Amino acid sequence: MAQHRPKPDSTYPTFHPHITLASLPASIDLLVLREAIPISHSVLPVRFAAVAAGNHYFRSVYVAIQPSTDLATLHGLVHEALDVEPRTPLFPHMSLYYIDDKDEQAFDERKRALADLVSRGVVLDDEQGGVALDCVAGDPNVDPQVAGTKLNGFIGSEIWIVKCEGAVEEWEVLDKIILATTKH
Repeated sequence: MAQHRPKPDSTYPTFHPHITLASLPASIDLLVLREAIPISHSVLPVRFAAVAAGNHYFRSVYVAIQPSTDLATLHGLVHEALDVEPRTPLFPHMSLYYIDDKDEQAFDERKRALADLVSRGVVLDDEQGGVALDCVAGDPNVDPQVAGTKLNGFIGSEIWIVKCEGAVEEWEVLDKIILATTKH
């Protein structure tokens, strides 16, 4: 989706799109984090509600996720198990771009990035009142069998524990927890 843009290193970094379930101090032990995730929790269907430009680096251009009981329950259970207050603004959302706040024109750049996605046909309205993403829209190098494939959501099947220190591209995946494929 991203086209090359000459910007500071901290703008438009490469990262795996994700929904931040919890933002926690680095001092919390990895085993404690693993144990906070209910072992029998099943995969989470996620639907896209809208795409927006935000006013914060970690919410520069993002997909607002349609709230679901399962996702809200998991969010609550993890925070309760760790005995910490949730610090996950605009939960649930999935960032597409991070654009540096140091740039005086950061919000304008965020609006431009969103407008670019819309004008290229990447962001589309879907039939169920949300949005769909055509992640290969306008790319001439895409296999014709893949072209036109649109995502209006996904099945969340893993929870990653990531150490988010330093530059985004230096974040370290500490563990991946596979969710159950059926409810227990």
